[in-house]
Amino acid sequence: MPQVRNNSDSQFLYASLPALPVIFGGLVVSWQDGAALDTVCASLLLVLCGIGSGLFLWHRHVNELAHINACWEHDENSKIDAVETYTTELERLLLTISPILSQHVMASREHTEQEIISLTSRFSGMVNDLKQIVDSADNTLNGQHDHLESITNTTRDLLQPVLESLRRIHQVEHGVMGEIQKLSGYMSGLNATAAEVHNLAGQINRLANEASSVGEQGFAVVAGNARKLADDALQIDQRLTNNATDIIAAVNATVTVSESAGQVDDSTLFQAETNINQTLSQLRLALIHYRDDIEALRNNAEQIRGEINNVLVALQFQDRVSQILTQVENNLLNLQKTIEKIQKQGRNRDGNMLRVDEAVEHIEENYKSVSSRPNQAQDDSDDLTFF
Repeated sequence: MPQVRNNSDSQFLYASLPALPVIFGGLVVSWQDGAALDTVCASLLLVLCGIGSGLFLWHRHVNELAHINACWEHDENSKIDAVETYTTELERLLLTISPILSQHVMASREHTEQEIISLTSRFSGMVNDLKQIVDSADNTLNGQHDHLESITNTTRDLLQPVLESLRRIHQVEHGVMGEIQKLSGYMSGLNATAAEVHNLAGQINRLANEASSVGEQGFAVVAGNARKLADDALQIDQRLTNNATDIIAAVNATVTVSESAGQVDDSTLFQAETNINQTLSQLRLALIHYRDDIEALRNNAEQIRGEINNVLVALQFQDRVSQILTQVENNLLNLQKTIEKIQKQGRNRDGNMLRVDEAVEHIEENYKSVSSRPNQAQDDSDDLTFF
């Protein structure tokens, strides 16, 4: 309503302003020449011409304003359409890129969580394995200590009879040596007795020579000497008999001791061999048991070493996560640079500058290049669409 009233006032002004000078001139002429009919008609005609020219100018002004308004409205609508197109493309770019970036950040988080859970499980398993190894080692050490003590006691029990047998053999050997020394003494006595017999034979020979030389007068003297020699011969015979008896007894004792020593040696050697074989068998079993324990410990150590190597390999998941996050960071920086570059265009920017499809394709190619690197885990190949 105010706009219509303003238009009416403007139209009245445009129509009245050209007529005012004519009316003013007609009044002046009428005042100078009088109110003649032709003057009044001329004045009215001029007034009508002024009003007509004012209305013409008004309509022309209205048409020009309408044209200007139409051009301005068209230009503003074009700008609004360009802004709407730019906003739509920007929204489409953000709505297209944001899920991709969010998906990859989520995949990195899930991959990190899975690897951390896996590492935690592996470390827990390694701790349990180490605990079992330590417990097994403690039990093995305790069992080995008891086993060694049992083997030591058994070996002592088995070798003690061998030592006692060796002592008995040593005593028998001392007995044999004593008997041999007695035989040596007896043989020395026999040598002395033989010397006496030799001396007695010499005396008998001299007595015979004296008897042949003295004749009958010296027979009594020779007979006395002969009796004395006979007595000496009896004594020597008695000593020889006694020495022979002692030698026979000593020889019998030596034979008995030797036979006993031989029997003791055979039984002792057999028992000693049996005991030593049993001892060696037990030591062999103990060594086999220790070797098995050492082999078990070595196998456990190899398993733990393998687990540690697997853990070290699994720790490389950070490389893949770092690559993904680096791509996300680079894409966000590129997006920021692109928007800043378009922003500098001012009113000349439009939606075609964003090139959403090309940007999305570039992001997908970047993630495909990340997925094709050799250090990517095989089991994660189907986590995402773009890598």
